[in-house]
Amino acid sequence: MSDALAMECSYLNKDIKVVLVAPGAVRSNIANNVGGYDLPPDSLFKQFLRIIHKRIAASQGDNSMAAEEFSRRVVSQVLTTDPPAYMTLGRFSTVFAVVQWFPRFLMRWAMGRAWNKPNQS
Repeated sequence: MSDALAMECSYLNKDIKVVLVAPGAVRSNIANNVGGYDLPPDSLFKQFLRIIHKRIAASQGDNSMAAEEFSRRVVSQVLTTDPPAYMTLGRFSTVFAVVQWFPRFLMRWAMGRAWNKPNQS
């Protein structure tokens, strides 16, 4: 989608640049309130709440990039005259940069296995 948007924007105005930012593990305040986060009883995602909490907490480890550092680096790259079309920062970001090229069915299967759920496609 970001590639299509970049093509459309470049047709309208060469000065408009589109950057896809794919964060790795970035330490932030998101996990501070995860215990109070709930879904309505009739939510289609209610059965996945435990996994949602687990996934939120997974990116908050000591080796994760601090949100301030992440923000500083993203802004410095985006404000250049020729920003990258794709950038990823944070813990495990190299893994994400590589797996973006894998077939989607394979990624859905792998992520389902990683988070203890069968593929939900």
